[in-house]
Formats: sequence, C-alpha cells, structure tokens
Amino acid sequence: MLGALLRVVETTLAKWPDQLMASVGNADTVTFDVFDTLISRRCANPVAVFDLVARKGLSQIDPVTYRRMRIDAERSVRKAASGEVTLEDITSRLVREHPELGVSAQQLMDFEIESEREMTVPYPEMHEVFESARRQYEVALISDMYLRRDVLLDLLERDGYDLRGVPLFVSSDEGVTKRTGALFGIALERLGNPSAREVIHFGDSLLSDCLGARKAGVRAALVRRCVHVA
Repeated sequence: MLGALLRVVETTLAKWPDQLMASVGNADTVTFDVFDTLISRRCANPVAVFDLVARKGLSQIDPVTYRRMRIDAERSVRKAASGEVTLEDITSRLVREHPELGVSAQQLMDFEIESEREMTVPYPEMHEVFESARRQYEVALISDMYLRRDVLLDLLERDGYDLRGVPLFVSSDEGVTKRTGALFGIALERLGNPSAREVIHFGDSLLSDCLGARKAGVRAALVRRCVHVA
C-alpha cells in the first residue's frame, strides 16, 4: 500500500497552476474537486464553520460545545451509514440527541448553509485553471460532500464560477464516494462513457482524488497550495 501511495505522490505532486494544464496531455475531459481545490473557507480549520453556526443561531450554546456536538453527530451518522451521508442526516441526529438546542433540523441546516456562504472563498489560481480547461475540454465537477448539489452550485457561482453546462456529481446525492472510486464511475457513465484514460481529475486529497480516481482508471493531478515542487 505504501508503495502505491508513493507512486501516486511521485506522479502527481509536481503539479501547480502553471503546470496543471500541461498535465492534461491527451485527455478530452478534465474533472475538478470542489472544496480545497476550486473554493475554500476563510479559516484554517473547516470546523470553524460550526462555531459560526452557534454564534448565528444558538445563543444558548457556546461555540466550543456546539462544535463538539456537531463533530460527534457527523461521526456517529457516518459510522452507522452504509454509504455517503447528508447534512440533513447530521442535523436530524443533532436535534434528536440534543433537544436543548431548541431548533429544528431544518433550521440547523439553514444556519450551516448560510455560514458556508459567508465563509467560502475562491482560489484565484484555480479559477484561472478551471476557465482555461472549460475553453478547451469537456469539464465536470466531482465532490465528496454532505452538502446538496444545489448548495454547492450556489457556493461556486457566488465565488465567480460560470457553471453553465458543467455537470456536478456530489456524493451526498449519489450515495457513493470518490474514495471508493464509485462516484468516478457514475460520473464517467453520465459523461457518455469516455475512456478513463481520456480523463484527468484535479483535486487536493491523496486518498479521495488520487487513489479514488485510480480505482476508476482515471489519471489524477494532486493540487497542493503553499508547496513548490521544482
């Protein structure tokens, strides 16, 4: 397993904005991860979103306590699930286990989505890469995320991405993930079954974006910021 990881690192790590398009090679289709590839959050740790949820709509619960509740609820839901989970699964678990929150699952969902809107920002360099790819190749987005497809579309469009005609495949909608390779399989089928070797995927996760893509036979370029590779 370590050998496989090292081979992926060796073949994919030397990619950053001015090199990414050169890595496309003979591919006809370029796919992108969403979070931490095209957009990110205005915080070093994504769980800061949960703190904002508490400050926004849960005045009776301090942010640190709510953060712990939210993390534990997601962990429990994922442990019990056979496939991917949704934000609705998580917030339903939260209000069932913590009636002291005093809100409905839908209200918690709304608070979290609103907080995500406030926190997300684009990566300008990757926006440039995305637009370049969109002009030259068929483009699609593939995301492992508990947020719904329509929410991700809204976040991306708010951050300046023109997604007209761009398919978006989301694990929470499909019930399977990139990490297993299954979400890549669904994307390939709905893109008209291009040869997997004619597709390249850009993403920041070694496990989900690189090894997951490899399980579906898709080449992958690992996107890393703040790391220069000669």
